[in-house]
Order: sequence, then structure tokens, then C-alpha cells
Amino acid sequence: MCNTWIEKIDEKIAFPSQINAVIDQIKRQNHWFDVVKIWPAFREPSNVIFYNPQIKHYIKAYVHNKVWKEAYFTEITNINMFNEFCDRIVGKFSWPTILKQDDENLYFVMKDIESQGFSKIDFSKLALDDLLKIYSEYRSTFDEFEKNNEKLQWSSNKIRVSTWDKIFKILSDWINPVAKIAYFCGQKNKIKERYHEWEQYVHSFLQTDFEQLKAKLKELQNGVEKAELEFVYNRLWTGHVFSNWTHHKLIDFDSLWYRIKWTETVALMWTNTLLSVEKYQTYEEWKHSAMKWRDLIEKECWNQNLWKLLIFQKLIGTMYLDYPKWEKVKEVSATEYELRRKRWILWVGKLLHERYSIPYLETMQEIWL
Repeated sequence: MCNTWIEKIDEKIAFPSQINAVIDQIKRQNHWFDVVKIWPAFREPSNVIFYNPQIKHYIKAYVHNKVWKEAYFTEITNINMFNEFCDRIVGKFSWPTILKQDDENLYFVMKDIESQGFSKIDFSKLALDDLLKIYSEYRSTFDEFEKNNEKLQWSSNKIRVSTWDKIFKILSDWINPVAKIAYFCGQKNKIKERYHEWEQYVHSFLQTDFEQLKAKLKELQNGVEKAELEFVYNRLWTGHVFSNWTHHKLIDFDSLWYRIKWTETVALMWTNTLLSVEKYQTYEEWKHSAMKWRDLIEKECWNQNLWKLLIFQKLIGTMYLDYPKWEKVKEVSATEYELRRKRWILWVGKLLHERYSIPYLETMQEIWL
């Protein structure tokens, strides 16, 4: 886990006062721990990650306010419940060992799993069969975990999910059309938010019309009559799963949700192919890999209109959020990095045109490679 998060952060950087308070508190109690990550980086931070390289321990500490106090108790409850469950069934998944839990100061201490022989799984480099094997093992574990939790529904130890997700599941179980409207509205708002956040950057070399995207979204949504839900980890991608290839470890347990079935499979397509564009030399090569995923999803998912909708949403998010925020790797020059990033966005634009009839206009022809 040590190498998963970033190197030691300069603690002289100006952070919000609540983050500084967390850093000061932890440093007073744990002198040899360095700040290695502030999370989330692009919104108001909620927690700080510390690391001690001598003893190979991590600390995750939450901001002290009502919202993040609830988030802390949600995560630590989920972790403890999941580890107890996995110990009982001797499953293939678990969470890093919790060494200390301080509910008053909203932090917990955990072992560095990379020092125990676990390495980060790079989902972009996995062969399709290997990735699907891991997914099948994970899905089996989480389905059983949910059943186990349902049996404990009157217990104070019940797994914690958000109030919205509880309502969403109840509505979907009993009054599906109401949940569908709520889900579709949230989906539309998310696409609108991402589009307008990065519109100026993306449109400097590829232009699309939001009204046409919105019309296609509505068309796809109208074709979905019903959708099943499943209980998900919601972070099954590179950076959150570690393995010794006998057993797997998950990190970050603050986002256990109910999601539309097949959302996670599309997310695997995203982390393995859509977001891993650097391993492809041409658009056709990248498209071929994406189509293999589409064919797999089409074969397994009985709801054709649903999987088309989920992939469409993921493509929009990839083009208008993930690629513009793509982090530069050391081996690539700044010029090459910018060319690659723009080229990848053009790839998505072309795929949206070919598969969903979304027109686009290239404004930088020279980078189309």
C-alpha cells in the first residue's frame, strides 16, 4: 500500500484549517508518521493518510465535523464487519488488518499490506480472463456478504450504507418506476456537470453539442423498463485492490453502495481499456479492445438497453472528466503528454459517433494519429 499513495507531502503547504487540525493532532500522538495523501484532492478534503516507513503502518484520520464523523464510523464499521465475515467464511477477499481504532479522534491504524507480500493489481495489464476470474471471486464474496448482512438487519452491527442508497434499494424493490426516475435524473445531472466543467478544454480540439448528448441520453433511458440492483464495493479498479494471487485485499471501504447491476462490469471495461489508453498505438487497436468488452457485456446482460446506457454514460465521463484530469507520468514529456491526452479524447469522440451517432468536429486535425 505504501507505493499506492503518493510520496511524503510537504507539510508546509497551506491546507484548509480542518485538515491542519487533523495533521497536528495525529503528529502530536504519532511523531514518526508522515502525511502522504489528502483526500479527496479535487473537492473539500475529508481525510488524511499518514505513513510510518519504519514500522510500515498507515493511519487514516478524518476531519472533525458532523458529516465526516459519520463517514469515519461508516468506514470502520464496514471494515470490521467485512473482516469478521471473511474470517468466518475463509474467503479470498479481506481488508488490511486494523491495529488500532480511535473513535474519539476519528482515526484508525492499519498494516501496510505491500510489506506482507501483496502487490497492487494493475487492471490495465490484466488479460480479460484473469480480470474476470478476480471479478467472479469478488462478486461471489460480496453477494454472500450482503446475504449475511440481511440476516443481521435488526442488529447494531449491520453494515452501513448511505441513507440515499437504502431509499434507492427500497424503491427499486417495491416501486421501481420511482427509483428509475430518480436514478435517471441523477445520471443526467452528473453528465451535465462533467460536460460543463471541462467543456472549454475538450472543445479546444473536439466539439460536441450537449443538446445532442442529452437527447441520446434520454432516448437510451426511455428504452430501459427495469433494472436490477447489486451490492458493490464501488472501487474495483487499479489502486484499490492488492493481491498475492491467492488472496486479495481491498482498501477504502467508505463507498459500499447499491448500484445498477452491470455498472461494475462497465467500470472494469473503463479501468482495463477506456482509461488505459497509453497501451494502445492506434484508435482501431483501442476500439477492438473496447468492443471485446462490449460483446462480453452484451452476452451476459439480458437488458440490452441498459448496458448501452451504462457504456454511454461511462464514455461521456471518460471524455469530459477522466482524460482532462489525466496525470502525467515521468517517462513522457509535457508536449507528448498533451498530445496523447487530446488524441485519446478524439478516440472517444469517434467511438461515440460510430456507436451512438453523436456528431463531433475535430479542431486539431494534426494530432489525430
